[in-house]
Amino acid sequence: MLRLKSPAHPTELQAHEELQIIPERQASVKEVRQHAVVAHGVLPSTLDYGGVQGTGRSPVGVCGLLWSKALTGIIREPNLMHSTGSMNRLRADLLLLLTAFIWGTAFIAQKSANESMGPILFVGARFLLSTLAVLPLVWYEARKHPLALTRKDLAQAGLVGVCLFSGASLQQIGLVTTTATNGGFLTALYVVIVPFMVWLLTRRRPRSVVVLACVISIAGAWLLTDNGLAKTWSLGDLLVIAADVAWAMGITLIAVFLQRTDRPFFLSFAQYAVTAVLALVCGLIFEPLVISGITSALPAILYAGLLSGGVAYTLQIVAQKHTPAAEAALIMSLESVFAALAGALLLRERLTPLATVGCGLILLGVLVVEVGPTLLQRMKEFRADAQNSNPG
Repeated sequence: MLRLKSPAHPTELQAHEELQIIPERQASVKEVRQHAVVAHGVLPSTLDYGGVQGTGRSPVGVCGLLWSKALTGIIREPNLMHSTGSMNRLRADLLLLLTAFIWGTAFIAQKSANESMGPILFVGARFLLSTLAVLPLVWYEARKHPLALTRKDLAQAGLVGVCLFSGASLQQIGLVTTTATNGGFLTALYVVIVPFMVWLLTRRRPRSVVVLACVISIAGAWLLTDNGLAKTWSLGDLLVIAADVAWAMGITLIAVFLQRTDRPFFLSFAQYAVTAVLALVCGLIFEPLVISGITSALPAILYAGLLSGGVAYTLQIVAQKHTPAAEAALIMSLESVFAALAGALLLRERLTPLATVGCGLILLGVLVVEVGPTLLQRMKEFRADAQNSNPG
């Protein structure tokens, strides 16, 4: 049995006690050290085994632990030796709903930022901030999952970053000439692309209920733009629609990545970093750099960088571990509803009666994909019971 020299730090004692709950075995010195580092943020350099000494905690480890629990507070922290996370589909869907709310309200910040600085520079600044925000999470996750990522993993994460850069840049440029309300609803059109993108990449056909929900949601989005009159669409509207292809590809690739590798925070960091580098390089080449403009847009950069980027995109990746890509896209399409409401309240943008009906249709599409499978299953069970009770 492992003996700890006195005085031992309470963290090491806690790690030792936690590992002793495993029946019929004793934890090795190495296991106690790993558990102290991973679960409690202790600096490896402070542990002197053969006697545990040192009293320090890693600031990065503590920040990673707290930041991880803050973002995914409804997920129970898994034990190093016994992974028993309590995330389920309902909680994952609630995380996606929160993501949609943050993204929808972020359209206001994105629209206002275009008045002070170039759209691509804004994308670079916000995702640079997002990259820095998730660094503690990446450190914490790397301690939990020490296995190295393969080249294929890195390449796939980089491709997700390219998709994010393409979608965010096209959307931000489009918001120069379209309203926040239109941008929010037209962004929701990626919901109809995702199921077929999944089908293309994985050969997995979308369920009929998902296709129905997509049709309902696309009808709702169509009602947004001046009552569905395509002749009134602006160039900005078309750029936002083009961004939908990038969003759909990114959502699909995230699902594929998470099936291969359990590193959601690394994926968040990678896509933010790739987007920040590409956007800053392109922005510095093609757009003027005005310090006063950046200062004026700082509140929008902070909101979009920390909440929309650092929090919401990370929540999306965590939740997509448990929600299929097509269903996740439908839930996140509610960002258009939140964008419309925020635009009406904060920017006094016009929300026509038909646009209001469009909001309701998108909400209905989400409800169909959430409740539809359960209702269909219960109908099948009811029919089966009816047939069994009336064999003649």
